[in-house]
Amino acid sequence: MALDADQVRTYEVFRKRIVDEDNLIHARVMWLIISESMLIALFGALISISPSNFYYRGLGVVVDLAGILITALGFFAIRAAQFEIKYIVRFYKEKHSDVANDGLVPALTGQDANHKIGHLVPYSIPIIIAVVWVMCILFIVAWLTGMAIVFKPS
Repeated sequence: MALDADQVRTYEVFRKRIVDEDNLIHARVMWLIISESMLIALFGALISISPSNFYYRGLGVVVDLAGILITALGFFAIRAAQFEIKYIVRFYKEKHSDVANDGLVPALTGQDANHKIGHLVPYSIPIIIAVVWVMCILFIVAWLTGMAIVFKPS
């Protein structure tokens, strides 16, 4: 059985939505990596400029909290796009099962397992960055309480 023009157009519309969501995930991950790398560099500069200056320690805390907030927002934005892809695929399979199940067009996404594995990387990057920020905040707490050894330039 051949597909008619409406079925092909339906497939193309749904596939384009998924490609757009994948592009959003890519853009959000890149934005997150770039912004967080700049914040981590700023954090490192602040704690190395003057380790004994309380003002720089306070700025380090502010940068750390901003980094955690941006990481959380990035995580939710990435997850929103991933959930939207799941919704699009489910909606397509439910409403257009005649096209989705006949094998005449490829699946909207790759094999389910491969697609899930591919989404682990953008899912895990904010988690890894959050762990780095928690380590930074623990360093500042240790630094403020005098438990951390901070090397002073000679």
